[in-house]
Amino acid sequence: MKLISLCLLSLLWISPLASQNASAREWKIFRKGVAEYQNGNYELALQSFSLMLNKLPNSALTTANMLMLAKTHYKAGRYEASLTQCRRFLERFPDSKYVPEIYYLTGNNYYRLEKQVPALKNWLTALEKSENEALRAKSWDLAHALARYKMNR
Repeated sequence: MKLISLCLLSLLWISPLASQNASAREWKIFRKGVAEYQNGNYELALQSFSLMLNKLPNSALTTANMLMLAKTHYKAGRYEASLTQCRRFLERFPDSKYVPEIYYLTGNNYYRLEKQVPALKNWLTALEKSENEALRAKSWDLAHALARYKMNR
């Protein structure tokens, strides 16, 4: 939980650097969605992130909103919807700094859907692409644990 909060806080602090053109309205909607996500109000968070993507598709916060929408679907147990958002993200923003997080989340979705091989591949891709040591460690731990489990079966 502490790591999730740290990731969300870093998202809030890093995003202004990459999206200085975001309006106060955009930031207000985004922060509301993040607050709802952190409080476990996933339906309200989904509404905020979806609103941003539908009403302001060219926002400077689009990548952050898409990432949070995918994470919110995951937390709500909507793994297929989260996977769909992850795929859209990778199609639209293949060079985004959030790509490693998307691969990590994709792996988590596949794992929840009991598709271990795609989960493993995505965690390894996240590990390969990430410069964030915490994300690399999480990806490695999950990939390693799954591989050991498969080998011991």
